[in-house]
Amino acid sequence: MLQPVLDRSNDMYRTVQAHMTLAMAQHQLRQTDQARVTLAKGIDIAEKRFPKAGKGSLDEQWHDWIIAHVLMREAKALIEGAPGQTQEAK
Repeated sequence: MLQPVLDRSNDMYRTVQAHMTLAMAQHQLRQTDQARVTLAKGIDIAEKRFPKAGKGSLDEQWHDWIIAHVLMREAKALIEGAPGQTQEAK
């Protein structure tokens, strides 16, 4: 379902949102390696293309920026684990 968004979207925010959602789904399906790859791709897009805090303009897409950042935070916590958390604690 998310693959068409990844393949055709020119919207950087929606592309990152789709990567994060797909990464979390892959993690739940125990596709751990693929989840990490998908997470890394999404983070890379965000780091390269998103406006930096205090620089650039979000204009009408401020809500998409927020959603993408929340999904990145959640995907990182799920896939990489919370700081200081061990695999056994999950």
